[in-house]
Amino acid sequence: MSHKKIGWFSSGGGSGSRGLFIETAEAISSGRIDASIEFLFCNREYGEDENTDRFLNLVETYKIPIITISSRKFRKLQNAKSFSEIRNMYDNLMLEKINSFSVDFSVSAGYGLIFSDQVVEGMLVLNLHPAAPSGPVGTWQQVINSLIEDRSEEHGLMVHIATSDMDRGPVLTYLTFPIIGDGYDALWVKIKESNDETAKEILFDLIRNQGLIMEPVVLLKTIKIITEDIFDLELLRNEIHANALQPICLNNQFTNNA
Repeated sequence: MSHKKIGWFSSGGGSGSRGLFIETAEAISSGRIDASIEFLFCNREYGEDENTDRFLNLVETYKIPIITISSRKFRKLQNAKSFSEIRNMYDNLMLEKINSFSVDFSVSAGYGLIFSDQVVEGMLVLNLHPAAPSGPVGTWQQVINSLIEDRSEEHGLMVHIATSDMDRGPVLTYLTFPIIGDGYDALWVKIKESNDETAKEILFDLIRNQGLIMEPVVLLKTIKIITEDIFDLELLRNEIHANALQPICLNNQFTNNA
């Protein structure tokens, strides 16, 4: 087991982002995980979003360095029609700001921007994606809508290496769980029979809430696995090795403590 230094990327816009950070920070503080969060990078500055302000204030209580660069202001300053036009410029600036921090890997948890190639090729960034391997890509909202549209029977979460192929990088760990059975079936019937919008909304919230419960556990178990040196971080930086990686299924471990 070896101490790991972690960088953290988040927009801090919702309860999920806060929950992931709190659970990880508390696990580190209590000694359950041998790691430290070296910095928090956020693409929003104080005063831009009430939820993000709460998140940044929370991070401050753990005495973790905070670096913020407003992506909204940066885009406006560059007169860009879309963020993709200035993504490389923004990430260049971000990399300059975090350059003084030495980390073993970084975590992207609720970060609202897509990383440029220079970031994912130069850093080892792990992304918590709210879908099973080969499941839908995109935001958690897009993922759940896809699950409902496709009448899926299973949902999941995974931690994967961020690459230029969005939400499709090599998977380290994953968890799957059913979205049928008690509490689900009556809603699916209504949706199938009449495309009931109220049933869709209830099902959407049910799936999201289940994911929110499981997300911190999946992330914590993954970080703990890394601190136990089950994955060789240097090899994970090698594309050929990473693509041949055999992911660890956490289904049987979910009820255990992180």
